[in-house]
Amino acid sequence: MPDSKGLPPRSAPRGLAQTLGASTATLLLVAVGCSPGVGRDPVFPDAMVRLEAGVIDVGPADAGVKDSGPQDVPVFLPDSGPAPSFPFTGVFGILGDPSPLFAREVQGMLHVVIGDFPYTYIGTIDEAGQVDLRSAELAGSNCTQARITGTYARADALHDLLHQTCNAQGGPVSAEIRGGFNGDYDARVSGEYEVEVTVTGDVSNCFGLGTIPDKGAWGVSLLPDRTIAVFTARDPVGPAVAYFGRAETDLSGFSALHHLDASGTGTQFAMTARFEQPSALDPMQIVGTRDLILPDLGCTLSASFVGTRVTAP
Repeated sequence: MPDSKGLPPRSAPRGLAQTLGASTATLLLVAVGCSPGVGRDPVFPDAMVRLEAGVIDVGPADAGVKDSGPQDVPVFLPDSGPAPSFPFTGVFGILGDPSPLFAREVQGMLHVVIGDFPYTYIGTIDEAGQVDLRSAELAGSNCTQARITGTYARADALHDLLHQTCNAQGGPVSAEIRGGFNGDYDARVSGEYEVEVTVTGDVSNCFGLGTIPDKGAWGVSLLPDRTIAVFTARDPVGPAVAYFGRAETDLSGFSALHHLDASGTGTQFAMTARFEQPSALDPMQIVGTRDLILPDLGCTLSASFVGTRVTAP
């Protein structure tokens, strides 16, 4: 309908509504896609920083000194370092036999007891664990074949031995014995002792009196029932022998005997000693006297001794 000037009514430009609608939609999308504020979480998860692509994967935490530096170098696998080496010392088991095996190694000398006296053997053991022992006590009772040979594996404390001996009737017995370590001796007094010996009695004058300049190396082995064995492995006066006895209840001392045969009633030589430890910082000591025989010379001696423990147990 014409206006007062006779012109037709004006209308909006063509497409303006469509343009306004598109702009509004675009603003809505931008508002949705962008963060509602700086530092806030994004609306869509795929806009976030991915942790697996950050510095945790490629930075010094993975490639630093903890992985490649000196902290890792001193750590060795058990099979890549020096092999362990255990002395043939302690209480060992025997497979298929309830009898224990008692052993004491001192500077290449070895004392072994199978079960109990008189099955006591003394001899040598080398670095490779080769064992060769004989029993003077059993030989003194006409069991001349009494011997232990075989090997001791130092890396795992297993023994594989041939035991040749005699039964109670004197008949020959031979058996292969195998087994492993069961436990240590009583650590309070057991161990290796460095010993100074002074000859105090020599009736036949076949050795001479006085202090021997060379030091001895003895082994002391104490069991929980106070049974004690003193092994004069390296002795400056006489041969390597074993004295068996029992310690006092308070471990103040002990008395022990060395037997010349397996009877238990034959010739014996005595040892008596006391244990001393001036303070907790001082090593254990044994101070005592002993009688001994020199078989090659046919002489008997008396001697005093002072021993200082150098290793335990």
